[in-house]
Amino acid sequence: MALEVIIPACWWSTSGDPGYSQYDNKKENSHNMRLHIIIVIFTLLASFSWVVLSYDRYAKLKGWPVSRWYEENTSLIKIASFISLPGSALASAYLIQWWSAFLVIIVGFCIAQLMTSLFKKNVQYIALVGVPIFLFIGVLILHNV
Repeated sequence: MALEVIIPACWWSTSGDPGYSQYDNKKENSHNMRLHIIIVIFTLLASFSWVVLSYDRYAKLKGWPVSRWYEENTSLIKIASFISLPGSALASAYLIQWWSAFLVIIVGFCIAQLMTSLFKKNVQYIALVGVPIFLFIGVLILHNV
């Protein structure tokens, strides 16, 4: 007489691995959600950095006012943006996949163009607040890895 073990159907995943419970599925969904949040945060950091680095030249072409934070190339916000633009791409590549670096840079650039088109001369103030906030959140994410 052979001993048979009956395993409930919920323990089987679509890949056929036994012992894969619904609890594990919730953990995986939570992990996927965290990855999406991480990529959104680093994409927003890249887009605000794009705005800070490109606003002064674009504003001069359009005749818009330029804040004193944007006039000097050695201002703290420009240095932070210069570091956080490639840093956001590298962080997303490190935390997610190598291809996410390209996604962060390209989508971040498109969002920066959209923000500049929508908010015009006020985008400089939005980016002035956005870079430090998302840089802080990005550092917290990397610290907790």
